[in-house]
Amino acid sequence: MKISMIKFSLSALLVATCFGANAQSLDDVTMEITKEQVRTGHRLQIPGRNLVVEHMLDSGALTEAEIETHKAERQADRETLKALKDAGDKDGLAAKLAEIKQKRQANREAIREYINNNDDLKEQLQAKKQEVREKLKERIREKRKERKEKREERREQLQQ
Repeated sequence: MKISMIKFSLSALLVATCFGANAQSLDDVTMEITKEQVRTGHRLQIPGRNLVVEHMLDSGALTEAEIETHKAERQADRETLKALKDAGDKDGLAAKLAEIKQKRQANREAIREYINNNDDLKEQLQAKKQEVREKLKERIREKRKERKEKREERREQLQQ
């Protein structure tokens, strides 16, 4: 990220000096595009996570008590990790992180197996994923349209 920003800055400087840009024309330059591109990855999450949990609750494969137990275990793990980090115990911290990673992988495998065994849930997830993709594509189209309009406005202002 830093290297690409440096390259971008240097290339912008080179272009600006080649074309004789002055300080007045560079006043309105912003880095909105870069910020938006960086943030897009953080918005994504599993689109049908709630669908899977609801289906498991409805079918009886999971109970509210198990969910609460799992939440309590995660909270205890977070507190343990914080205590190990504050104590400076690197070996204990690494061991606990490995243990948590194994639990997470086992949980993911169990959920994948559950999804593979339930065709109606698969269909619901596919529909949800398609819906999310369409929303994302529409959002991208709208942002591109807004950017294009902004560029056209800037060009008109510069020509005047």
